[in-house]
Amino acid sequence: MNEKHRVKKSIFLKSILIGAAAGAVISLFDKTTRTSVVSSGKGCIQEMKSFVKDPSLSLTKVCDTTEQIRMTIEKITEDAMYISQKVEELKEIPPQLAHAVIETKDAITAEITNNKNEAPDDLQLHTV
Repeated sequence: MNEKHRVKKSIFLKSILIGAAAGAVISLFDKTTRTSVVSSGKGCIQEMKSFVKDPSLSLTKVCDTTEQIRMTIEKITEDAMYISQKVEELKEIPPQLAHAVIETKDAITAEITNNKNEAPDDLQLHTV
């Protein structure tokens, strides 16, 4: 059973590779694809040559890119912390606003009650 499974796996892998190779060859019938593949290949070869000639330059590029990524992550982290802080501040506003509304209502009610008590008998405020 194990041997049969290995043979099927081997045929499957070979079939995938043959299909990929056939697809690549068929796609090269298109002139723009051929041109693109050739220019990409030349660029890749040029990059490899420059790496072989001066590996420290490539290392510098990698370090620069890594530094840019690190700085971007730090900026995103700072932005996330700022947004989180503002959300927490916004969560506190509704209770403060409700408290201010209640205090205002109480003050207005007290003022109306005081005015009602101070009004002459024939000018009493009628409440429903």
